[in-house]
Amino acid sequence: MFCFIIAVKSKAVSKNWARVCELFEAALRSTYHQIDPDFKIIVVCHDTPEVSGTYDGRVEYINVDFPPPRQPIRNY
Repeated sequence: MFCFIIAVKSKAVSKNWARVCELFEAALRSTYHQIDPDFKIIVVCHDTPEVSGTYDGRVEYINVDFPPPRQPIRNY
C-alpha cells in the first residue's frame, strides 16, 4: 500500500478559499488516477475542504487543533 499525505492551507490564512478547495480536489483526482488502487490519502487540515466529487474510504481527514500560521505561505 502507498500513502499520500496532503496538507491543506487554513481557511483563515487563505486569500481565496474556493481556489484552495479547487486545487485540493485536483490533487485528489490526480491521486485517484493511480494504476494501483491500493493507496490511502491522508489529508491534514484546519478546515475540511469543500469538494464536489465523491471519494471513498481511502481518504482520511485529520483536523488539527493548533492555530494556523499568521502569514500565508502563498498568495492563493
